[in-house]
Amino acid sequence: MNLCPCCSGASYQTCCEPSHLGEKPAGSPLSLMRSRYAAYALDNFEYVLDTYAHQQRLNLTVRDLADSAQGSTWVKLDIHQSPPNHSNEGQVEFSAFYLVDSDLYEMRELSDFILEQGLWRYTSGHIITNSKIRTIKRNDACPCDSGKKYKKCCGAN
Repeated sequence: MNLCPCCSGASYQTCCEPSHLGEKPAGSPLSLMRSRYAAYALDNFEYVLDTYAHQQRLNLTVRDLADSAQGSTWVKLDIHQSPPNHSNEGQVEFSAFYLVDSDLYEMRELSDFILEQGLWRYTSGHIITNSKIRTIKRNDACPCDSGKKYKKCCGAN
Protein backbone atom coordinates (compact mmCIF):
# COMPACT_ATOMS: atom_id res chain seq x y z
CA MET A 1 0.00 0.00 0.00
CA ASN A 2 1.29 3.43 -0.97
CA LEU A 3 0.41 5.71 1.97
CA CYS A 4 -0.99 9.15 1.20
CA PRO A 5 1.49 12.00 1.74
CA CYS A 6 -1.19 13.84 3.77
CA CYS A 7 -0.43 11.54 6.74
CA SER A 8 -4.03 10.33 7.07
CA GLY A 9 -2.86 6.71 7.27
CA ALA A 10 -4.96 5.80 4.22
CA SER A 11 -3.62 4.82 0.82
CA TYR A 12 -3.03 7.62 -1.68
CA GLN A 13 -5.39 5.89 -4.12
CA THR A 14 -8.33 6.13 -1.68
CA CYS A 15 -7.40 9.39 0.04
CA CYS A 16 -6.13 12.37 -1.99
CA GLU A 17 -5.62 10.90 -5.46
CA PRO A 18 -9.35 11.08 -6.39
CA SER A 19 -9.30 14.82 -5.58
CA HIS A 20 -6.05 15.31 -7.51
CA LEU A 21 -7.57 13.58 -10.53
CA GLY A 22 -10.75 15.66 -10.34
CA GLU A 23 -12.87 12.58 -9.59
CA LYS A 24 -13.97 13.59 -6.09
CA PRO A 25 -13.89 17.17 -4.81
CA ALA A 26 -12.81 17.78 -1.23
CA GLY A 27 -15.85 17.61 1.03
CA SER A 28 -14.59 19.89 3.80
CA PRO A 29 -11.89 22.47 4.56
CA LEU A 30 -9.89 19.72 6.30
CA SER A 31 -9.99 17.35 3.33
CA LEU A 32 -9.07 20.21 0.97
CA MET A 33 -6.16 21.21 3.19
CA ARG A 34 -4.93 17.59 3.31
CA SER A 35 -5.21 17.23 -0.46
CA ARG A 36 -3.35 20.53 -1.00
CA TYR A 37 -0.55 19.37 1.31
CA ALA A 38 -0.32 16.06 -0.60
CA ALA A 39 -0.21 18.01 -3.86
CA TYR A 40 2.72 20.07 -2.58
CA ALA A 41 4.47 16.86 -1.48
CA LEU A 42 3.95 15.40 -4.98
CA ASP A 43 4.81 18.63 -6.87
CA ASN A 44 1.26 18.78 -8.25
CA PHE A 45 1.17 22.57 -8.41
CA GLU A 46 -1.64 22.66 -10.95
CA TYR A 47 -3.96 21.13 -8.34
CA VAL A 48 -2.74 23.61 -5.72
CA LEU A 49 -3.50 26.51 -8.07
CA ASP A 50 -6.91 25.08 -8.98
CA THR A 51 -7.90 24.91 -5.30
CA TYR A 52 -7.32 28.60 -4.59
CA ALA A 53 -10.44 30.75 -4.46
CA HIS A 54 -11.07 32.60 -7.72
CA GLN A 55 -9.93 36.01 -6.45
CA GLN A 56 -6.62 34.66 -5.08
CA ARG A 57 -5.96 32.63 -8.23
CA LEU A 58 -5.98 35.68 -10.51
CA ASN A 59 -2.41 36.72 -9.71
CA LEU A 60 -0.82 33.25 -9.39
CA THR A 61 0.65 30.78 -11.84
CA VAL A 62 1.75 27.18 -11.56
CA ARG A 63 5.32 28.45 -12.06
CA ASP A 64 4.96 30.82 -9.07
CA LEU A 65 3.91 27.91 -6.86
CA ALA A 66 6.65 25.61 -8.14
CA ASP A 67 9.28 28.31 -7.62
CA SER A 68 8.11 28.95 -4.05
CA ALA A 69 8.47 25.26 -3.18
CA GLN A 70 11.76 24.67 -5.00
CA GLY A 71 14.35 22.92 -2.86
CA SER A 72 11.88 21.76 -0.21
CA THR A 73 10.69 18.22 0.48
CA TRP A 74 7.43 17.95 2.44
CA VAL A 75 7.67 15.10 4.95
CA LYS A 76 4.90 15.31 7.55
CA LEU A 77 1.58 16.95 8.34
CA ASP A 78 0.04 17.43 11.79
CA ILE A 79 -3.49 18.76 12.22
CA HIS A 80 -3.93 20.90 15.34
CA GLN A 81 -7.55 21.87 14.96
CA SER A 82 -10.31 21.88 12.44
CA PRO A 83 -13.33 23.66 13.89
CA PRO A 84 -16.76 22.78 12.55
CA ASN A 85 -17.62 24.39 9.23
CA HIS A 86 -19.82 27.48 9.19
CA SER A 87 -22.04 26.98 6.13
CA ASN A 88 -19.77 28.68 3.57
CA GLU A 89 -16.42 29.04 5.36
CA GLY A 90 -14.00 27.11 7.53
CA GLN A 91 -10.53 27.07 9.06
CA VAL A 92 -7.82 24.49 9.67
CA GLU A 93 -4.75 24.93 11.86
CA PHE A 94 -1.87 22.62 10.97
CA SER A 95 1.89 22.16 10.96
CA ALA A 96 3.61 21.13 7.76
CA PHE A 97 7.14 19.83 8.17
CA TYR A 98 9.60 20.11 5.33
CA LEU A 99 13.26 19.56 4.58
CA VAL A 100 15.67 21.87 2.85
CA ASP A 101 18.80 19.80 2.38
CA SER A 102 19.06 18.13 5.82
CA ASP A 103 17.43 20.94 7.78
CA LEU A 104 13.94 20.25 9.16
CA TYR A 105 11.48 23.17 9.28
CA GLU A 106 8.00 23.55 10.71
CA MET A 107 5.45 25.85 9.11
CA ARG A 108 2.42 26.25 11.37
CA GLU A 109 -0.52 27.96 9.70
CA LEU A 110 -4.15 28.82 10.27
CA SER A 111 -5.79 28.52 6.84
CA ASP A 112 -9.10 29.99 5.73
CA PHE A 113 -11.44 28.30 3.26
CA ILE A 114 -14.70 29.25 1.55
CA LEU A 115 -17.34 27.33 -0.32
CA GLU A 116 -17.26 28.74 -3.85
CA GLN A 117 -19.69 27.44 -6.49
CA GLY A 118 -20.19 24.29 -4.44
CA LEU A 119 -16.46 23.57 -4.01
CA TRP A 120 -14.18 24.24 -1.04
CA ARG A 121 -11.39 26.67 -1.92
CA TYR A 122 -8.37 28.07 -0.04
CA THR A 123 -8.48 31.84 0.46
CA SER A 124 -5.62 32.73 2.78
CA GLY A 125 -3.42 31.57 5.58
CA HIS A 126 -1.91 33.17 8.63
CA ILE A 127 1.54 31.73 9.24
CA ILE A 128 1.99 31.34 12.98
CA THR A 129 5.58 30.11 12.72
CA ASN A 130 7.96 29.05 9.99
CA SER A 131 11.26 28.10 11.50
CA LYS A 132 14.08 25.61 11.47
CA ILE A 133 13.71 22.89 14.08
CA ARG A 134 17.02 21.09 13.65
CA THR A 135 19.47 19.50 11.25
CA ILE A 136 18.75 15.83 10.60
CA LYS A 137 21.76 13.52 10.69
CA ARG A 138 21.99 10.39 8.53
CA ASN A 139 21.36 7.94 11.40
CA ASP A 140 18.54 9.97 13.02
CA ALA A 141 14.98 8.71 12.85
CA CYS A 142 13.33 10.06 9.72
CA PRO A 143 11.09 13.06 10.47
CA CYS A 144 8.28 11.56 8.36
CA ASP A 145 7.66 9.02 11.18
CA SER A 146 8.26 6.02 8.93
CA GLY A 147 10.29 4.32 11.64
CA LYS A 148 13.31 4.19 9.32
CA LYS A 149 16.62 5.98 9.61
CA TYR A 150 16.77 9.25 7.68
CA LYS A 151 19.47 7.89 5.34
CA LYS A 152 17.17 4.96 4.35
CA CYS A 153 14.04 7.10 3.89
CA CYS A 154 13.64 10.80 3.06
CA GLY A 155 17.42 11.31 3.10
CA ALA A 156 18.11 8.63 0.49
CA ASN A 157 19.42 10.09 -2.73
